[in-house]
Amino acid sequence: MSAPLPAAPLAPLLSPAATAVIGASRNRAKVGGMVLANLLDAGYRGSILPVNPAAAGAGETVQGLTPWPPAATCPTGWTWR
Repeated sequence: MSAPLPAAPLAPLLSPAATAVIGASRNRAKVGGMVLANLLDAGYRGSILPVNPAAAGAGETVQGLTPWPPAATCPTGWTWR
């Protein structure tokens, strides 16, 4: 029987500092909209980066957040919400 792992190695997985939602949607009934809505409604404390090329190109928001075009253009090391 092995000893339990310390919690520290799992912290980035269980409590990430930032999350990108690829396919974030304005429509809370769609999968990308549900994921984004759940993060917002649950009070997620990390940075949220909604990726929605159509909304970004049109200058619109996605559930109150500024969307990003394709994920390849997302910044690395970003920390905003």
